[in-house]
Amino acid sequence: MDRKNKADIKKDQNGKPSSSDYLKDLDLCGYSLTEELQYYEREGMQLYLNDSPSRADEIVNACILAEESNYMRDFISDDQEHITGVRFSCISEE
Repeated sequence: MDRKNKADIKKDQNGKPSSSDYLKDLDLCGYSLTEELQYYEREGMQLYLNDSPSRADEIVNACILAEESNYMRDFISDDQEHITGVRFSCISEE
């Protein structure tokens, strides 16, 4: 399977990915963080960096420049379990 087919995830009748199908079917192995975040943007998901709406390139730059911190992904879903956004929160190492 090529990389393009890996991102072909199941969508519900409204054309939105459910969180369970998304996480189960999307194989991000081999994808860069940039490609992953650009995919989320193309799917219409809102991206956040430390609770502020952000673009893919802003999050990638923050993750690359982080020297003593890591970022945790938090997938945001609506009441029907459709992923509507991804929040990246800085986790400081003490």
